[in-house]
Amino acid sequence: MVLAGDWQATRSVIIEFRSQQRALISTTSDEYQAIAEDRNAGSTVTSRLVKGL
Repeated sequence: MVLAGDWQATRSVIIEFRSQQRALISTTSDEYQAIAEDRNAGSTVTSRLVKGL
């Protein structure tokens, strides 16, 4: 249920990191970028960093 705004996503993925620093290190790594290249070729991606889930 969307409480406010417009949400058209058909699926969501939540990944937990120990800290903001670890999230940034992980998502900018060469290994992650190699995987993200394939993912981005086949989908539309919006990524958000949310603190405190």
